Amino acid sequence: AVVSTQSTGALYSGEIQLERHVFRDVNKLCHVFKVDWLSGRCRDYFTGLVSEVSVQTDYQTLLFLFEEARFCMRVMRCGQFLDMVVQKICDLENRAEMFVEPYMRIYTELETS
Repeated sequence: AVVSTQSTGALYSGEIQLERHVFRDVNKLCHVFKVDWLSGRCRDYFTGLVSEVSVQTDYQTLLFLFEEARFCMRVMRCGQFLDMVVQKICDLENRAEMFVEPYMRIYTELETS
């Protein structure tokens, strides 16, 4: 973000650097306050992350994408991210060993504790 401290007041350039560690909060804020331009940037950022998924993608990246998409579905009632992530994971040849089996182990541990 670029902020001017000139006597005319602060100006925001509209530039924002989205990163994983702030994505959920920024996405939630733009949804709650209906900030369409920022919502579009969040969608583009997330879509870009999903498009980079390949058979070499690590489990932590897939987990991040799935959990963020699940959060959007559960809290914001927006299913487009979850549909996108599930489709991408389903398209992976090695989806079971890359994501499904590790995720189910964690899920089973949570359910039994």
